[in-house]
Amino acid sequence: MATKTITRYRNPPKRRTHRRAKTTIPLAVVAGFMPMAVRFVQNATGGEGIDYAGKRALEDLTGYRVEDGKWSLGSDHTSGYGLWPILVGFGVHMAAQKFGLNRIIARAGIPLVRI
Repeated sequence: MATKTITRYRNPPKRRTHRRAKTTIPLAVVAGFMPMAVRFVQNATGGEGIDYAGKRALEDLTGYRVEDGKWSLGSDHTSGYGLWPILVGFGVHMAAQKFGLNRIIARAGIPLVRI
């Protein structure tokens, strides 16, 4: 004997919304580059020229002094302008990401800005 087919109704699956990725600027990382950028502009406009400013920026970022070919990473006169502020900026950015501060800023509707 044939059995009757039971019709089952199912709710359609919920569609997930896909949002296009937007350009955001991480402020902590940009703030880490600011001391080196300000010092570069001061050296470039202070009469020494772009070459001198480039050499000082290289020394600030890497610790390598072009004139005598020596390394001085962590010296007092360059540590506050190059590598360390950039690393601190990345660290703050990663911590803000971990604690969800960037998600809070995005939900508040603030455009282009992240920590």
